[in-house]
Amino acid sequence: MLRTAYSSNWNALVVLLLNSSWDRKKRFCVAYTFQATIYAIWRERNMRREQPMAVLAIKKTIEKGIHNKLSLVRAKRGKGVTDILQFWFSTRM
Repeated sequence: MLRTAYSSNWNALVVLLLNSSWDRKKRFCVAYTFQATIYAIWRERNMRREQPMAVLAIKKTIEKGIHNKLSLVRAKRGKGVTDILQFWFSTRM
């Protein structure tokens, strides 16, 4: 989704998340992906003592959570976000 705009620098990520030049779909998807990733990392860290997760399992959890959230947003709001899932899938490799 970010392509060349990707950064591992925290300050640069904050600037990316506040980027107002993106359309609404992209801004929502990037922000929610960031939120879901932070939550998954936090959750894995808390579970590590009992049952660590493989990186691929974390990735799958994040992607499934995003897919579910976008489906829910589309179902609730309908108008204006009907193609948000299509946009999300178009960014997947």
